[in-house]
Amino acid sequence: MTQSDDDNKIIRLPTREEREARERQKKSPTPTTHAPTEHTSAPLINLPPFTKYMIGFLLGIFLVFHYGLSADQQDAGYVLFGFIPAHFSNLDQITLLSVITPLTHMALHGGWVHILMNGFMLMAFGTGVEKWIGGKRMLMAFIFCGLCGAAFQFILAPFSPVPVIGASGGISGLFALAIVMMNRQGGGGFAHAKFGLWPLIILWVGISIAFGMMGSPDGSPVAWGAHVGGFLAGFAAVKLWRI
Repeated sequence: MTQSDDDNKIIRLPTREEREARERQKKSPTPTTHAPTEHTSAPLINLPPFTKYMIGFLLGIFLVFHYGLSADQQDAGYVLFGFIPAHFSNLDQITLLSVITPLTHMALHGGWVHILMNGFMLMAFGTGVEKWIGGKRMLMAFIFCGLCGAAFQFILAPFSPVPVIGASGGISGLFALAIVMMNRQGGGGFAHAKFGLWPLIILWVGISIAFGMMGSPDGSPVAWGAHVGGFLAGFAAVKLWRI
């Protein structure tokens, strides 16, 4: 049996099932010809591990210290774990605990302004330096510069009874390393300058001294000697470790 010409002219309408299937296909995403790839969402702030852990450690110590202790206990903690130059000027005042305060003072901060400023600076300078020389060497540089900052503060005020606290000395050293890093990569613009990095060094030292005279934004005193000592130690670390 053959179809007539009239049968060939009949337009076949889709069934209800076919119409529903077509609508579902329109609503479904169009398949692509690309090979499937695993989708991973990038973190909001992509910090290298050592920088991330250091910020977390400092923030954790701050929260425990300020919200887990009373005001009197906090004051006692500053005296016990802060770096007090006078303790090292008078041998009778040196205790086993005071010997480690050039290290422990870096973990203490006086308030939210102090911890946030140091946290942001550690995030800025630590990230680049860690990617440049690695996490372990970055941590070593931080500790070395923090110790040198305490030593320089002692030279400037050897009989001061005021506890010095904060990670600013170590962070200032990372700032110096970041300057060297950017300069070597051609981003600092000092490689072929007449006086090299010295104008920037002098400017930063001057700013540190000015802040030391005026105090921090929250009114607390600033141990500018620790800032300057840590900053200069950062340049010394480049030479000593041949970075």
